Amino acid sequence: MVHNIIPGTAFLDIETTGLSPASSVITMVGVLKENGFHCLVAGQGLSGPRLRALLADVEVVYTYNGARFDLRFILEHLGVDIKAMDGLEHVDLMYVCRRRGLTGGQKKIEECLDIARDTRGMTGYHAARLGRRWLEEGDEEALGVLVHYNEEDVTNLSRIEEYVRLMEEDEEADDEGGEVKKEAKVGKAEGKSKAGEGKAEGKAKKPKSEGKEANIAGKTKGKKTKRTRAP
Repeated sequence: MVHNIIPGTAFLDIETTGLSPASSVITMVGVLKENGFHCLVAGQGLSGPRLRALLADVEVVYTYNGARFDLRFILEHLGVDIKAMDGLEHVDLMYVCRRRGLTGGQKKIEECLDIARDTRGMTGYHAARLGRRWLEEGDEEALGVLVHYNEEDVTNLSRIEEYVRLMEEDEEADDEGGEVKKEAKVGKAEGKSKAGEGKAEGKAKKPKSEGKEANIAGKTKGKKTKRTRAP
């Protein structure tokens, strides 16, 4: 399910048993990188050091609403401050999407962009219930569904990032194209102006006497000269 992942980038999403770090715990942390999907599961090796090692070769990590949710949980429960990690930049795609007119939760953005998922209909509420079933009952079937749900979260997050990135690249290309056209028009106008000046000089006659020049100067004294620019 790896989807055009740029080397040095990663997509991160967590699953929890609730909304507050004070009363809920992390059930898993999913990370999608160029080399595939990695899932750290509570009770199966989820820890701060393992997450740090997983992000060691990452330069940019993307989340959706991570600044207010994922990163707070990770700092509180795993002791990892992702924003403070050396050489690692965090980008919250929720705010990037908002600047592009795409608002709402991740699944709403997926629907707007026609991004499919097998677990359509599942929400954070269902994920929390599955997580509790795993932690409290050791339900491996619930864990399997939750892992798949998490993998689709990070995979579709990469598709959203690709969409907005290509949108930005198209806009930059349009801006550059507009500048080229503008410069071409200016150059054309300057060429016409110089051609006009050349014709005017060719048509101008040499004055017959200095007295006539003085007479012309006297008539035009005090008048403003109106200069017409070439179209």
